[in-house]
Amino acid sequence: MPSETQSKAKSPFLQFSSAAGSPETKRKMLLFRQLLKREIDRDMRPRKAVHVRRLSEF
Repeated sequence: MPSETQSKAKSPFLQFSSAAGSPETKRKMLLFRQLLKREIDRDMRPRKAVHVRRLSEF
């Protein structure tokens, strides 16, 4: 007989501790979308060249 953890199939969707459709879940999803968009925007920006200036010896 399979154990309880083996009988449950893992869902491919995000799961929160609050019920689906609740105001708390909607806030969490909004925050997730904002953070994901910010990260994607950051990754899409061209990288700036870093110039290192050496200090002259005294």
